[in-house]
Amino acid sequence: MEQIFTGFPCAIIVDDIIVGGKGEKEHDENLRKVLNRARQVNLKLNPQKCKFRLKENIVNKLKRHFSVHGIPQKLVTDNGTQFTSQIFRDFASSWDFCHITSSPEYSQGNTYQQAHQQADAEAKIKGHCGSQSTTF
Repeated sequence: MEQIFTGFPCAIIVDDIIVGGKGEKEHDENLRKVLNRARQVNLKLNPQKCKFRLKENIVNKLKRHFSVHGIPQKLVTDNGTQFTSQIFRDFASSWDFCHITSSPEYSQGNTYQQAHQQADAEAKIKGHCGSQSTTF
């Protein structure tokens, strides 16, 4: 499924599609793009699994993902509202992983490597966030 949505504004976690945005307008535009792509490739979505604008969704999806793949020491994400909510901050704290956000406004400085270098530097200062990481 990841190949189907390469280049689209979404994250694929196992068999779930997570769509985010900086605000409701961007979220809705991104959702429209993803749904149109699903229609193009005749991908059938399960209506019982479709939940919209719920910040708790990302937490539940990540809990399932972590239960299969393990909890990363650090998680690198964009600044989508699903990752900047108090619910997500509480989740990161209670599950004891370091959450790093990348810069959506300056894509030229938004590389995977730079995010990890920053996280590693912060980890040395804070004394946490090991080398195992996951990026969404």
